[in-house]
Amino acid sequence: MATHFRGPLQVARNTAGGLFDDAPIEVTRTRAGSCYFVDFLDINDFVLGTNWTGTETGTTATAVVGTSGVCGELNLAAETDNEGYTPLQLGTTTAVSALVPADGTTLIYEARVAHSNWSEGDWFIGFGEVDTTFMSAAGALLANGADNHAGFHHVVADDATFDLSMCGNALASIQPSVTGTGTAAAALTDGQFYRFGIRVENASWVRFYIDDIPVSAWTELTADMDVAMTPTFCFIAEGVALTMDIDYVLAAQTRV
Repeated sequence: MATHFRGPLQVARNTAGGLFDDAPIEVTRTRAGSCYFVDFLDINDFVLGTNWTGTETGTTATAVVGTSGVCGELNLAAETDNEGYTPLQLGTTTAVSALVPADGTTLIYEARVAHSNWSEGDWFIGFGEVDTTFMSAAGALLANGADNHAGFHHVVADDATFDLSMCGNALASIQPSVTGTGTAAAALTDGQFYRFGIRVENASWVRFYIDDIPVSAWTELTADMDVAMTPTFCFIAEGVALTMDIDYVLAAQTRV
């Protein structure tokens, strides 16, 4: 008789006859940690001031849930110098993220993102402290907002490189590049989607990934991350009209 693939909804066998005997894995795994997953399937996945907070600089920036992408997209656009978002963050200033780095926990972040020109404009893809002023209109990461963060950061002055940037406690502890030379933005194809991943262990060890491939070694922060973190995007145009498309964003943390 032919067997059929049942997908991820498998039965967890507990021979001790406990609470979760015969419960699906999806049920038992939820005890291991917490997870955000936003796929931008409809307009309710992105509502500024409700489930997202945004700081717009200038007047030409837009952020809308688009209809052209498969499985949903958030489409960002800006046309003029120093205009865009600094930042867009999941959650609101009155509902702080529940992802708080701590010893014994692992934070995982991934976002699938495309950019019309990776070497142009200023951008940040990662997670960071909840704040309305994460990055300046000129692309610099700012104290308070970026005191705790880990992400991929590009400023237009750097042209073909972007930093694998991380910081704990205060911006004075920033470590702007794992390798010291940055990563080649020119190696990314304009308009193509990439999965940008970050893993933080014990609030102090960080590693970066692109399309599941490590692009850095494990690096220890000079000061541990110590406050709530949330998925964070910054997007600034510099001289030419630019777009950034976000397919999904995932952030998760294991329990202590």
